[in-house]
Amino acid sequence: MLEIIPYDAAYIYHYGISNPTVFLENRKALLKGSNQFFNYQKYLDELTSDFGIDIEVEFFGNINNEIAFVITESQNSDFTNNKFVVCKIKDKAPILSIAKKTSLINDSTSFNGFEINRLSVKNLFPKLFGKPFINLEAPYFTFIDEYVVFANNVSSLKDYITNVGNQKVIANDDNFESFNENLSSGSNIFIYNNIARSVNLYKTISKEDYLPVFDEKVDVFRKFEAIAFQMSTEKNNLYYNNIYLKYNPVYKQETASLWELALDTFTSNEPQIITNHITGGKEIIVQDNAHKIYLISNTGKVVWTKQLQERVLSDFQQIDVYKNNKLQLLFNTKSKIYLIDRNGNNVENYPVKLPASATSYVTPLDYDKSRNYRIVIGCSDNMVYNYDVTGAKVKGWEYQAAQSPAKGKVWHFALSGKDYIVIPLQNGQVKVVERAGKDRIKLENLLPSGNDV
Repeated sequence: MLEIIPYDAAYIYHYGISNPTVFLENRKALLKGSNQFFNYQKYLDELTSDFGIDIEVEFFGNINNEIAFVITESQNSDFTNNKFVVCKIKDKAPILSIAKKTSLINDSTSFNGFEINRLSVKNLFPKLFGKPFINLEAPYFTFIDEYVVFANNVSSLKDYITNVGNQKVIANDDNFESFNENLSSGSNIFIYNNIARSVNLYKTISKEDYLPVFDEKVDVFRKFEAIAFQMSTEKNNLYYNNIYLKYNPVYKQETASLWELALDTFTSNEPQIITNHITGGKEIIVQDNAHKIYLISNTGKVVWTKQLQERVLSDFQQIDVYKNNKLQLLFNTKSKIYLIDRNGNNVENYPVKLPASATSYVTPLDYDKSRNYRIVIGCSDNMVYNYDVTGAKVKGWEYQAAQSPAKGKVWHFALSGKDYIVIPLQNGQVKVVERAGKDRIKLENLLPSGNDV
C-alpha cells in the first residue's frame, strides 16, 4: 500500500489482515463483550432496510488483506481535505454496486482517466473496523490499481490521484526509505507518524493550553522526523512490538506542489500561462528540447501536443483573428511563423515560411484595437516583414533594409494621432517607423551592448 500513499502523509494507521473472516468474527466477539454489539447490528439492519445491501458481505467480504486511513499534511488546522481511507480489494464490482444502491443522484465524474463516484453511507469505517478509524460522511472514491481510495470530496481525490500519477508516494521518498530500514517487513498493525509534517495536526488534538508550544518549538518538532509502531501476532498468542523514533536534524520537507508533469525531455523555454477562451481559466504552454509543444490544463493534464522541427524563438501570443472571441496562438521559429487554433491545428495558410532566418520575435500589431492585426518580424537579411492575418505580405509596406537585423520584440504606440513602430536592432540602433514602414524619426543614440529589448 505504501506504493499508493502520497509522499506528504503525516499519519498512517494500517491493518494487515491475513484472514478478514476471522478478523470480523473476533471484532463481533469484542463488541459483544463490551455490550456494543446491539448498536452494530442495528447499523447493519438499517443499511439492509434502507438500501437492500449486506455491508458485511458486499464491502467487508471484498477486503483483500490491507486497509488503512491516511492523513496528509495540511498548512492549517483544517484537515477536511486531508483524510483518506484506502482498502485493497478483490473486485471493483461490489463497491460500485453499493454506490449505485445508496446514491440518490449521479455524482460520478472523471479526472485524468480515473472515475470518481460516491458512496452515500455514513459511519462505515468506524463501524466496520473500530474506533481508530476516521469517519468520512458519504465519501467519494476512486480505484487505483488494486485499491479503492475514499475521501471527503472530489478535490481531495484529484490531489491524491495527481500525487500517485506523478509517483510522489511515500515508498519513493528518500527519507522514508531510510526510516523503513529499521522497521519489520510486515505487521498486523502499523502506525506511522511523520512528526515534521504533523505540527498542525497535533494542534487539533491537544489541549488549548499547549497550543502555543507548537508554534514556539516548531523547529524542535521538525528535527524529529518520524515515529512508527508495529505489532505482529505469532503462534501461541505471542505479540511482537516494535517502536522506532528517528531524530534527523537535517531532515527537509519536500516542497508541496499542486501537480507535476513529466515531459518527454527537458524544456527548451519557460512555461507560459495562456487563457482558455472557452472556460476563461488559465493553462500552460511549453516546448521541450525535442521541439514538441505541450498545452497543459490547470490540473496538470496534457490537452494536446504538437511536434515542430525547430525551437520556438518568441513568446506564445494570443490573438483573435476571426473576431469571435476565440483565441489563436501566434509564435515563430527560426524559419516559420505559426498560428494555431484551440485544438493545436494550424490556421489556414500557416505556417508561413520566412524569406530569411528570423532574428526577432513575431509581433502582432493592432493599431486601433479593431483586431485587424498586422504581424511583423525581423529577419537575418536586415529586413522587417509585415503580414496580414491570412499570412500574405501587406501591400504598401516600404521598410528599407537596415544596417543590422532586428532583435527582441517590436513595439508600437500612438501619439497625437501618429503611429510609432519601434524596432531594436542587433547593433544597438533603434529604428522608429510609421505604419507604412518608412522612418518616422531617426535616433542617434545606441542601446547598451547586450541589451535584450
